[in-house]
Amino acid sequence: MASKVNDGTEFKSPNIFNFRDAGENKTSDSELKLRQRLIFRCGTPDAADEKDIELLESLNIRTIVDLRSRTELSRSTHVPFLNHRYTRLKILPTDEELPNSTEPAIYQFDVTASIQRRVWNSLTLYSKFRFLSLYIFSEEAGLTYIVNNSEMGRLGLFGLNKMILDECRLHIAKYFEILLQKFSEGTSVLVNCSVGKDRTGLFIALLHTLLGIPQDQILRDYTRTNELLSDELKKDILRESSKFGMGEEFIGCKDETMLKTLEYLKELGGIEDYLESGGFSKESQNELRKICLE
Repeated sequence: MASKVNDGTEFKSPNIFNFRDAGENKTSDSELKLRQRLIFRCGTPDAADEKDIELLESLNIRTIVDLRSRTELSRSTHVPFLNHRYTRLKILPTDEELPNSTEPAIYQFDVTASIQRRVWNSLTLYSKFRFLSLYIFSEEAGLTYIVNNSEMGRLGLFGLNKMILDECRLHIAKYFEILLQKFSEGTSVLVNCSVGKDRTGLFIALLHTLLGIPQDQILRDYTRTNELLSDELKKDILRESSKFGMGEEFIGCKDETMLKTLEYLKELGGIEDYLESGGFSKESQNELRKICLE
C-alpha cells in the first residue's frame, strides 16, 4: 500500500495493509497541526519482509502497539519477520511501570481479554451453561451466542468501542504513556490490530481528540480505510466476522460509529478526565500536546 504525506513524500508497504501516517490533521486552531511521521497506523504487520522493516526504520518507527488478542496472534499464518528486529513486551493494565526498552519493541495490548471478561460476567448462569454446551460441539456456535448476548451484538461496532472505553481505561492510559515516552525520545510509533480499522481506529481517534483535531478530520481518518478495502479483503472480513455471528455491518467504517463513540466519551467526562482517571495526568497530557503539535 502507498501513503503520501503533505510534503508530497510517498512511502510504500505492499505487505502491510492500511499502513499510513495518522498525522495529516490540523487542530481546531488552524495554526497548529499534528506532526507528520510521528504516529502511524496499519493492519496486521505479520507479513512484513526485509524491505518493510527498512521502511519502518527509515520512518524511525521503533515502537509498535499491537492491539490484537492472544488468539489472533496464535492464528497468524505468518511467522513475523518483525520478531527478529522487535522485542515483544506484554502490557497489563495492572503494570505500575512501563518497560522502558531502548531496543525496537512491540507492546502487546490484549484489550479483547477485558471485553471477554465483561461479556462473560454479564451472562446469567443459564446463558453460561448454554454457551458451554454450544462451544463443546461448535466453537463458532458458542462464540456467536456470546456475541449476540453482548453490547457488540446489540450495538454493532459502537458496542465494541463502548466496551473498550468502559473496560480498558487503564490500558488506554498506558498507551498514552507509551506515546509520550517514545515521542519524547524522538522516535515514532505504529499502532495496529488485525485490519487496522476498529481498535486501531479508536486508539488513533482518542489521540486526535486529546490534541484537538476537529471531528470532521477524525471521521475522515477513521473512514479512510473504506477506500483501501478490496473486494477480496471484504470477503475475508465477512467470513471471519460471521464466525462470531457478525454481519456485513462489521466490514467497513461508518461515520455513525465514531460519532456515537465520541459522544459516549463525552458522557464519560471527556478525554482529559477519562485519561486522568486511568493514570495519565493532565500534566502529561499537556506535555504530549506540546510534542505532537507544531
